[in-house]
Amino acid sequence: MAWTSRLESVGLGIGGEQGYTSNIDSQTQEDAMEISISSELLQRARELAQAEGLTVEAYVERLIREDHEWREFAEDPLDATDPEFEEVREAVMEGLEDVERGDSKPAAEVIAELRAKYGISD
Repeated sequence: MAWTSRLESVGLGIGGEQGYTSNIDSQTQEDAMEISISSELLQRARELAQAEGLTVEAYVERLIREDHEWREFAEDPLDATDPEFEEVREAVMEGLEDVERGDSKPAAEVIAELRAKYGISD
């Protein structure tokens, strides 16, 4: 199964357009790094950060941290010895019961709603 990182899902994966520069650095770090992103992507990062009450710097830092956590999760899946296993199993069983009762939406519809909500293009 391929995992798409949260960074990639909002367009902050490696690469990007040249010619647009935003100095994104951390006030709490001695080192700063300048990255080049498009003006559209910078605006999107500002909107997403503001919606969560964060600075762009804090938002990008969180995305990087979450991306790393997801990559670790993908490499080391849960098993019955993990403390979260029972919680995840119960959530999955609850979801299956919802499907059996007809209390669910098609995945394509949910994904389309999430894309619209977070401004993610196809």
